[in-house]
Amino acid sequence: MWNCRFLVIKRMKTLKKLPLQLSFLCACVAASASEDIRPASYFFGQIGASILPGIQFNSSPDLFVGGTKSNDEVDMRLEFTSGAALEVAMGYQFGSLRSEAEVGYLSIDSDQMAIKNHNDAAAQFRLSASNDKGVGVFSGIYGVVSALYELPVSDAYFTPYFGVGAGLFHYNFDTANTNYGAEKSPGRESSPVFQGVLGVRYQSKSSGPSSWAFRYRYRQLRNVKIDLIDQTNGGVQREFKVDESIYTTDFGITYAYRLDSLR
Repeated sequence: MWNCRFLVIKRMKTLKKLPLQLSFLCACVAASASEDIRPASYFFGQIGASILPGIQFNSSPDLFVGGTKSNDEVDMRLEFTSGAALEVAMGYQFGSLRSEAEVGYLSIDSDQMAIKNHNDAAAQFRLSASNDKGVGVFSGIYGVVSALYELPVSDAYFTPYFGVGAGLFHYNFDTANTNYGAEKSPGRESSPVFQGVLGVRYQSKSSGPSSWAFRYRYRQLRNVKIDLIDQTNGGVQREFKVDESIYTTDFGITYAYRLDSLR
């Protein structure tokens, strides 16, 4: 009987200590959470720079001779060297989801252009870089909105992510090598742009509200219009009109800063 009473009293004392133990546990969890390197949701600003590898663009342009459309079968090849892109962005992080609205400038040089007319062997058109002067520059301003997802990983510093985006690209193709008779088209054009993004973000506890990321992007510039005029063929004006998609890739580094830390 005394034995049983002693056990009951001991268990009651243990139950009385349980709230204290739970309080201590909650305090530890709260302290651990307060050491997290970022909150669950926040706004951020971002800057980035990218390198574009060289690309080759093949198309079948429409040919106009003296202002009249020709039925000749024509092939065009444009070779671009490496280029660069710079951009700024604003975004919002919510848990593993992130949205970004970016505005950037892209420029990439063309050092080789060849047009082959399958119906007229004499009416060929070829531009090559000479005397450090390129064929042309493809450049423009773009705005893209992206949705990104960060993969849940146990690593405290590196977070892989992926996503998609869409926007508008306002561009122009200026032919710099006018010695060959090519003339730039007046005005600018706009095309839809779609992109896929893969990246890895780095952030440590010592970096505070700052983070760095390395990313790879694959882009489709849809319905790109290039209008070139050649007057080297005996003074007869030949105009080549292209309306096709260009696919580009780029590798870049971004730096982001959590804006709520400014308050």
